[in-house]
Amino acid sequence: MNELLRYLMPGLLHGTVLFALTWALVKTVLREAPPRFVAVLWLIVVAKFLMPFGPHVPISLSTVIDQVVVLPAEVVTAESGGSATAGLGGWALVTAYAAIVAALVLRHTLAFRRLGARVLRLPAAGPELQQLVRVLGARLGLDTVPEVRVSNEAGAPYVFGVHRLVLVCSSSTRRCSRV
Repeated sequence: MNELLRYLMPGLLHGTVLFALTWALVKTVLREAPPRFVAVLWLIVVAKFLMPFGPHVPISLSTVIDQVVVLPAEVVTAESGGSATAGLGGWALVTAYAAIVAALVLRHTLAFRRLGARVLRLPAAGPELQQLVRVLGARLGLDTVPEVRVSNEAGAPYVFGVHRLVLVCSSSTRRCSRV
């Protein structure tokens, strides 16, 4: 069991630092970066959490973290001082980490659902804009053409949804027809 903890602790630490660094870069320096580049960065973060091991490279984020942060042995193993409960501190950290991640996932899931409900309450677009979207969808070869809704929000136009796509256009149809 302590082998699992010895594997989890550095992986969680390295993944969390990589997450924080990626988040900071995306919110500041890479704010105008293409979405597919940002998606690749987040896929690297997910891969780091799923596979915390990898080849040893002299200059890497993990190497720097390992040099700066040293996990106390009593947190990672229960062999210090012969105490069977010494390793519980590590499990408490892992459990707290999992609880925080679960709370954040729940928070974002609820926010996504609230946004979905708000998008579906928006008024449907006029027939001319719906026809334009159908024509463009056919030209692009889309199997399913998204619903079209109209909003006065500054962030429109945008596409919302995963399975049931909704194209939210600005109340100014000129702005949406550029999409």
